[in-house]
Amino acid sequence: MSNQNHERHESNGPQELDALSNDALWQSTLSANATRRRAVARLLVHLALIEERRLHLVRGYSSLYDLCVRCLRMSEGQAHRSVSGAHAAKSFPLALEMIADGRLHLTGLSLIAKRLTAENHAQLLQEVAGKTKGDILIVLARWFPKPDVPRRARSFSTTTSTRAARVAAAKRATVACCVPHITISTHDKPTAASSSTRRSGAPDHRRTKQTRLKTRRTSATSSARRS
Repeated sequence: MSNQNHERHESNGPQELDALSNDALWQSTLSANATRRRAVARLLVHLALIEERRLHLVRGYSSLYDLCVRCLRMSEGQAHRSVSGAHAAKSFPLALEMIADGRLHLTGLSLIAKRLTAENHAQLLQEVAGKTKGDILIVLARWFPKPDVPRRARSFSTTTSTRAARVAAAKRATVACCVPHITISTHDKPTAASSSTRRSGAPDHRRTKQTRLKTRRTSATSSARRS
C-alpha cells in the first residue's frame, strides 16, 4: 500500500504540486532528488552489466557510449560521464554507494574514474566527497601534479618561436620589396605654372601661322591694287 502511495506521489503533475504547501513542496523536492540519485546509481549498474554481457553489440550499438546516445537519448557529455561512472562503479562499489547517497555526483566520479586504483580509491573518494567540480580538479592537481617542463624543452620551444617570427618578418619584407612603388612624374601632365606661362607670353605656333597667312594675303591684295 505504501508503495502505491509513493508511486502516486511521484506521478503528481504540475497542478498537484502547485497545491502543496511550501514545506510539503520542499520535502517533495528533496525526495525527488534522492530518487534521482538512486536511479543514477542503478543505471550505472545496468550499463556495466550490459557492457559485460556485450548486449549493446547484440542490439546493434557499436559501444556503450553509442547505446547511451542513440538508445537512451543522452547528450554526448552525459553519455561520457555515464560510461566512465559505470566503469568505476563496477570496479569500486564504494563509488556507487556515494553516488546513491549524494556524497559524490556523476561528474565528479567521471573526473576521477581513470585515477582510481585498488590502493588509492578509498582515500581519493573520501577526499572528493561533497566537493564541486572545481574543487575536485584542485584535488586531482594536488594528488597527481604534472611534471615540470624540462629547461631544454622550454629553450627549444622559445628558439622555435623566435625562428618562426624571423621567417614571418622575412616574408613580409620580401613582399614589400616586390610591390612596385608607383609615382607620378610632374612632367607627365601640365601644371598650373606652365599653363600660366603660355597665357602670359609663350609663343603659340598656331597663332604664328595664322598671322603669317594674314600677312601674305594683305601683301597680295596690295600688289593687285598697284598693278
